[in-house]
Amino acid sequence: MTQELEIIGRLQLWLGALEDCIQCIQLCHRMHLTARSPELELQEKARQQHFEKIIDRIENAHVAYVADQSAYDSFRRWLPTEQECDQIIFHLHRLAAVYFLQIYTKGNAELGAVMGNMTTESKALREKLERSAFHEEPELENFQCLKATLLEFRHGEIAHADGARMQVRHQSNGVSYTLNGIDTETIKAMQALIPKFREAVRLEASTRLSR
Repeated sequence: MTQELEIIGRLQLWLGALEDCIQCIQLCHRMHLTARSPELELQEKARQQHFEKIIDRIENAHVAYVADQSAYDSFRRWLPTEQECDQIIFHLHRLAAVYFLQIYTKGNAELGAVMGNMTTESKALREKLERSAFHEEPELENFQCLKATLLEFRHGEIAHADGARMQVRHQSNGVSYTLNGIDTETIKAMQALIPKFREAVRLEASTRLSR
C-alpha cells in the first residue's frame, strides 16, 4: 500500500506539471492573438498621437532627440506592445518546456507519499504512460523525439547560465550570450502531443485512486 501511495503521489505531481505546461502553451496562443489585435493597433495610434502632441512633430524611427524619451515615458499604455507580446511568448514557451521536463528530470522522494522521479519503477511507469498515450509507433517516436529535443534545450540553455547552446563570451566589460527560442516545429509538436500525454497521466492517476 505504501508503494501505491508513492506512485499516486508522483502521478499527481506529473499531472500538475503537465497542466502548468499546457496552460503556458495556451497563454502563448492568446498572446499571439493579442499582438495582432485591433486593440493593439488602436493603442499604437494613440501612442503616436500622444508623441506628436508632446513633441510637436511626427515620430520618425530613424531620427531621435533627447526629449523623445520623456514623451514615450509619459504615455500610459493599457496593453503590452507587440514586441512585449513576442517577449512573453518567448519566455512562456521556455517555461512550458521546464514544466514538461519535471517528469523526466530529478525529483525527490518522500516515504509513503511520493516515489522518486529517477527510480526503476518511475522509469517503467513513464514508458507505460507513453505507450498508453501514443498507440501508433510513429506518434510515439515523435513524442520521444520531442522529449529529447526539449531535454537538450533545457540542459544546454534554460537550466544553466553558461549552457552549451548559449554561445557565452566573457569580455572585459561583461558577458555576452545568445538566447535561442524554441523553433516553430517543436512548438507545434508540444501543442499536439503533450495534451495526449497529460490525458494518459490523468487516467492512470484516476484509475489508481479509485481502487
